[in-house]
Amino acid sequence: MRKRMDAYLTVEAVMVLPIVFGILLFIICFWFYQYDRCLMEQDAGLLALRGTVIPAEDAEERIKAVKKILAERPIEKYIVWEDLGTDIKIERGKIRVRQRGNIRFPFSGLAFWDGEDIWEMSVLYENELMSPASLLRKYQKIKGGT
Repeated sequence: MRKRMDAYLTVEAVMVLPIVFGILLFIICFWFYQYDRCLMEQDAGLLALRGTVIPAEDAEERIKAVKKILAERPIEKYIVWEDLGTDIKIERGKIRVRQRGNIRFPFSGLAFWDGEDIWEMSVLYENELMSPASLLRKYQKIKGGT
């Protein structure tokens, strides 16, 4: 005698599990995007800060020094980011560092996705040029020291 088995759990699992796995995959891919974006902001901000205190005669020498720092940066720390370049400009007593990159969207081949395949990231940091001594004075003024 055969016992009748209900299959409602199998049917529910077939419907729910792909949705759950898809959401988890999207969250992981979005986390990679956020991680790389935060790293890019940190790198651009650090370049702009270092560029403010480099002792240099003129703007060209300062830009060369910042580009040297940029070349020594390890690019392997980015997970999915493709580097599109870093623009460094000095004008009106300020240094501007603009960093750009692309990330390919992981679900671009699916039928429900009809958007762009590539997400672009761009970060712009701008700092005043100053000597190391004036930077320390401003820092002490902010901290309330003498």
